[in-house]
Amino acid sequence: MPPTPRAGCSRWIGFLLFILLSGCSEEEILPPDRYLRIVLRAGSVGGTRARAARVELNVGDVEDTPPSLCINTDGKEGETVASVVLRRSAGADLSVPVLVRVTAFEQLAGHDLVSAGKEFACPSQLPEPLAPPQMVELPFCDAGEPRDLVFHLAAACPCTEGLTCGAGLSTSGETCSSGECCSARIPNACALELAR
Repeated sequence: MPPTPRAGCSRWIGFLLFILLSGCSEEEILPPDRYLRIVLRAGSVGGTRARAARVELNVGDVEDTPPSLCINTDGKEGETVASVVLRRSAGADLSVPVLVRVTAFEQLAGHDLVSAGKEFACPSQLPEPLAPPQMVELPFCDAGEPRDLVFHLAAACPCTEGLTCGAGLSTSGETCSSGECCSARIPNACALELAR
């Protein structure tokens, strides 16, 4: 069963939807779809709240990469303000990695026209972000249960190459905290917490 998007953000993105079947007489039994939920938690830096975020997705070498999404993320620090559910269709190659890039802003043109957790049209020009973009690359989990990939918006910490601040998994395998440098590459999404 797919996870439920939170805070009213009902954005679903499906990719690798078409499957070529061989011409055989028996019906092929395919594994179920797999899901990954990108969870955005409200954050701030230097007292300035991240009221908007842009989420960009790069799906390996697939041509139909979903567009970037802009979301109103105004909310209480640490609370989940929005989520985006990704679906990889039955029979698709789960090992093809997904690169998720989240950039937090104090505000974006149009964010005040929608309520928290809702998507709006990304403006053509973007202001300075509150913190460096957070990037995590990972494949889908081959187990049936959906997983949560958590981003603490506007997290800012001095991370070295190969690490990202406030997103993904810590070196101990826990969900990354807002002020922690964590791996920018997760070899297996099954290590993430189950979607709640």
